[in-house]
Amino acid sequence: MAQQKLRFKKMTGKNDELEFWVDGAELVRVQNPKQRIVPHDMVHYAIETSFPFEGFIRLVFAGHEPGKTMEALNGFSPKLASEYHETSWITESLVEAMQAALWSQVYGYKDFEYAYQQACKARKIKPVKVQRKDFDSCLALIGRLGEEWTRLAAGEVMELEFIAKPLAGNSPG
Repeated sequence: MAQQKLRFKKMTGKNDELEFWVDGAELVRVQNPKQRIVPHDMVHYAIETSFPFEGFIRLVFAGHEPGKTMEALNGFSPKLASEYHETSWITESLVEAMQAALWSQVYGYKDFEYAYQQACKARKIKPVKVQRKDFDSCLALIGRLGEEWTRLAAGEVMELEFIAKPLAGNSPG
């Protein structure tokens, strides 16, 4: 199996950078919106390594072009939707719910689960049951990543090995 790494580079301004690396070679580089605690795609990293669903990071490593993937998953290009696994939208809903928890500083599982269900409803998809242990591990991971990220100065890099949680047999429905 190929070694997959993410390199988050802290920048000045509105965006940080994210590089996708496979077996020591850069695959692609994207701009990453800054957020209060960690960059947006670092939340994706935490979700995709904690929950058993496909998402943006796994899709990019599988060869999907980042811009088109973002357009499709955010509903801007419905004609591309058939290219992605149905749990990709569940992952987007999980990311949205986790970001809401981080922004509001309300970290309870029940609040997270409610936000996740509402995000799925807005996307017109049926949510699948998410495990509390996955939520707890994701939240703890984001806490550790946030502490490390905060200590970095502009220009410094945080490298993370990407080992996605195996996909579950879960499917909406």
